[in-house]
Amino acid sequence: MIVDLSVDENGVIRCIYNDDLAELIQEGQGTLQRASHVEPDPKRLGFWFADLSPVGGPVLEGFKLRQEALDAEVEWLRVHYL
Repeated sequence: MIVDLSVDENGVIRCIYNDDLAELIQEGQGTLQRASHVEPDPKRLGFWFADLSPVGGPVLEGFKLRQEALDAEVEWLRVHYL
């Protein structure tokens, strides 16, 4: 399992969640917080956007495929949030 994570000076761990982490998370104490949302674009039928505002980020728009929005979301989080 490969996981991108960061630990700040207060011991807060940030990572991009995936189901491979479920068992590890159940072993410890902590909370999960959503960093972003990928949703269908209500203004453009058939398009998707990634809303990174929960972590102070932008809204990434114009993705024809949901997977493209998910990939952009993860890349932004790796560069700017972790």
